[in-house]
Amino acid sequence: MSQRRWNGMQGLIADRRNFATRGLIVGALLVPLLLQGCGFTVKGPSEESGRSTVSTPENNGGTTGATPPGENRSNNMEQATYKPEDVNPKLTEAQLAFAIDLFRESDGATSGTNRLLSPISVAMALAMTANGAEGETQEEMLRALHLDGLTDEERNRSYRVLHDLLTHSGEEARVLIANSLWGNERITFEDNFLSTARESFGAEIAALDMGAPETPERINDWVSKQTEGQIDSIVEPPLDPDTIMFLLNAVYLDANWAYPFPEDNTSKRPFTRADGQSEQVDMMHLYEQLGYLDGDGFEAVRLPYKDQTLGMYLFLPDASLGLEEWLTRLTPEAWKTWLQDFGLAAGDLRLPKFTAEDEIALNDPLKALGMNLALDRDRADFSRMAGAPGDIFLHEAKHKATIKVNEKGTIAAAVTSIEIRPSSAPSETFELEFNRPFFYAIRDERTGLLLFMGTVHHIQ
Repeated sequence: MSQRRWNGMQGLIADRRNFATRGLIVGALLVPLLLQGCGFTVKGPSEESGRSTVSTPENNGGTTGATPPGENRSNNMEQATYKPEDVNPKLTEAQLAFAIDLFRESDGATSGTNRLLSPISVAMALAMTANGAEGETQEEMLRALHLDGLTDEERNRSYRVLHDLLTHSGEEARVLIANSLWGNERITFEDNFLSTARESFGAEIAALDMGAPETPERINDWVSKQTEGQIDSIVEPPLDPDTIMFLLNAVYLDANWAYPFPEDNTSKRPFTRADGQSEQVDMMHLYEQLGYLDGDGFEAVRLPYKDQTLGMYLFLPDASLGLEEWLTRLTPEAWKTWLQDFGLAAGDLRLPKFTAEDEIALNDPLKALGMNLALDRDRADFSRMAGAPGDIFLHEAKHKATIKVNEKGTIAAAVTSIEIRPSSAPSETFELEFNRPFFYAIRDERTGLLLFMGTVHHIQ
């Protein structure tokens, strides 16, 4: 088994593109692990049991058990090994709690700006990273992720099931998810860390010369392939040659509405922004039987995608309440209750076509969730990944996302990177127009996981 030292990413870039027919969500999380200035020895191949260096696939100097990143995309039309009932309910609960925690701690969620993130992308990248943490560093990371109730074996098996299900979806509502580890070829890594990343997260593995000019292009090529060109780059040259590792997660979603909005129905209508100003927007219009909830202080609707494995849930707070106040009511318990209360109703729905883009610096939100030691240059312990306690730390975490929604459906993509440096008949009808700030989430109906979530305060 080979071990790798992974390169951190210093920049995060997602190119904006125009899409004629569907919506686009693109997200990227950057978490660099850096080498400390002293105390860490760069090694060649080690004879020590359980430790080795990672070799590049090109020079065949070692084995990783993985295909070179970018060359092994899962065929999502193949049959999954696991079934939805195999998903650990503890993981589903943890993912929901973390998604809501992270969204609420993101400072833009209630600031009047559009907020967008992929909580599953962030969580999966951090969970991979946590496997390299030890002691209190790992305990803090797992508590922040709400995974502290699972053993290492339970946690990693749960992600193996989840990864399998998410990478096997239908033709009309595709979800592609991929992980990769990019290690500094000079550094010795723990075998268990690498094998767990490969076996539980399906991670592709490569060793790189972090100082080589072609290294950023190679990483960016992987990102572009996994997101089908929606994100062209996530690192910008030059990379810090002392970066230890780069852990990447990419999520791509391409789904058509089960009930498309007729394009002829779209017309200009007013939308009242968070600042009270009104603007004319392209408002889509649909008459259909949909999941609907008339809640306390809000109305909500579920828009299914074809094959019914995915759904977008849209929540419109009452004008007297407002989005900011409504978000204080968003808790895991409330979310689960609301989902149970949806009922089928004949609806007259108006929803604006919208695009939004967002970039989030995640260090402060993660610290607010209790993930302090991992980000501490002097006290972080990632010795289950490489080196000794205090040698490397999590340098930064970034997330970038963009979305475009229209009559046909939604395309979504997300990239997370970890950089390490040293059912009854309708009984009611509804008329609902999303003409003021609202909240939305895209949910995998098989697993209950929130793939994307966001707020719209104004229309772009």
